Amino acid sequence: MLQPRLDLARGHLCGAEALLRWSDPVLGEIGPEEFIPLAETAGLIRAVDMQVVELLGAMLARWRRHGGGPPVSFNLSARSLHGEQFARILLDRFAAAGILPGEAVIELTETGLVDTVEPIRRNLAALRAAGFATAIDDFGTGYSSLSHLQHLPFSELKIDRSFTARLGQGDRAADSIVGAILAMAGALGMRTVAEGVETAVQRDWLAAAGCVEGQGLFFAPPLEVAAFEARWL
Repeated sequence: MLQPRLDLARGHLCGAEALLRWSDPVLGEIGPEEFIPLAETAGLIRAVDMQVVELLGAMLARWRRHGGGPPVSFNLSARSLHGEQFARILLDRFAAAGILPGEAVIELTETGLVDTVEPIRRNLAALRAAGFATAIDDFGTGYSSLSHLQHLPFSELKIDRSFTARLGQGDRAADSIVGAILAMAGALGMRTVAEGVETAVQRDWLAAAGCVEGQGLFFAPPLEVAAFEARWL
């Protein structure tokens, strides 16, 4: 599924996030918060990551044939990035799938970086050197946020929805925290994206505070690829 990312100041489409879902005929809809940890425990997460890359490559190639589309962000498991040669493997897979720099943004959740080790930094640096943007997702939910920003080469910062939900309601603490995050990201030259935007008040607050992009139900729910293409391309 795809959820659009919109420019908060101008309202135009500037990206999308690919969201992995699992629909089982017996168990029904299973969210990633359930099946991703199972895949990591079973040692299958790299295979899942590579399957996502192949699906993304096919979709982007189709868009390219019909005039192009926005860059698409997708989440990688931090466990995959522990592998010493993972960046080379991923870049080879990008090349095979026809994915070009500027077409994809690689996201990692902050909570997955609690046990950050040197291979993750080197892999992210190699991906950035190849021209691919990297984003830290769900920012503010981990335990060493400032350390991650200082030591890991991220180009985007995504503010967790738990902060967005409290904006514009007279919650001075939430307003101050998000304002500080935006100021810090700006000083570091990082593009900012707010997740979970559900109201015009939240959108307006974020735009006034200098947040660049937003995604959430205020703009559109996650959509099947065909529905996204029909509405946004």
